[in-house]
Amino acid sequence: MWCGRTADDGTRLKIYGELHLPDGAQDAAFTHLRLPTVIMAHPFGVDGRSMDVYAQLLCDAGMVVYNVDFCGGGPRARSDGDMLHMSVETEAADLWAVVGAMAEEPFCDPGRLFLMGASQGAFVATLVACRNPHVVRALALMYPAYVLHDDARRRFGDGTELPESYDMMGCAVGRRYAADALACDPYVEMPRFSGDVLLMQGDADPIVPLAFAERAAGAFPHARLERFVGAGHGFSGDDLQRSFSCARDFFREVSVRA
Repeated sequence: MWCGRTADDGTRLKIYGELHLPDGAQDAAFTHLRLPTVIMAHPFGVDGRSMDVYAQLLCDAGMVVYNVDFCGGGPRARSDGDMLHMSVETEAADLWAVVGAMAEEPFCDPGRLFLMGASQGAFVATLVACRNPHVVRALALMYPAYVLHDDARRRFGDGTELPESYDMMGCAVGRRYAADALACDPYVEMPRFSGDVLLMQGDADPIVPLAFAERAAGAFPHARLERFVGAGHGFSGDDLQRSFSCARDFFREVSVRA
């Protein structure tokens, strides 16, 4: 399923995503039964396929899931764009375009529209939710990369001299990536989101220390932090199963109260 948006320079960008529909979703469109809908936001340098296991498991639990490829989000991304023109703000624009498209689908319950992100995707989901709290009902965030703002400050100071391109975790990113990371402090955004937030973070993460998630748990008005002992930046094995169970139960609880 394709969505689209217009870039700052007027270029029309096509955004690719995979739509996962639970049994009965098509019938729901005809019976006016709207279903909880989760939009997935993938990490830096990859694409929506990295979130496939969560998308399928949540779909099996009865939720509509849209798994987006950000424009320029990774070398194999199927959407338009490239990594040299990608940033947290361009990905936020992609995600917001997808939110708008999904909210118009007959099987989507706009009162139960959720975002789920991992790493940089969790940072991006945070921006979209905090800027549109009347649209996004809840957030499930795995090892959110809130370190990006601090990392940009450490690398580039006040931003007066930014390179045209530089290496970020083995990928070449552009000037805008640095500029937008410098300009965007996620902790300033968080108090604006009045919905429910689930944070899932490993205490052995070498990229994003636990302290960033702990600070976020205090900055969001309604947040819960699930600590994963011994987990790094990404979940596997029992931690993956636990993270799915936490997200599924969280979305179900919020759906009942919506």
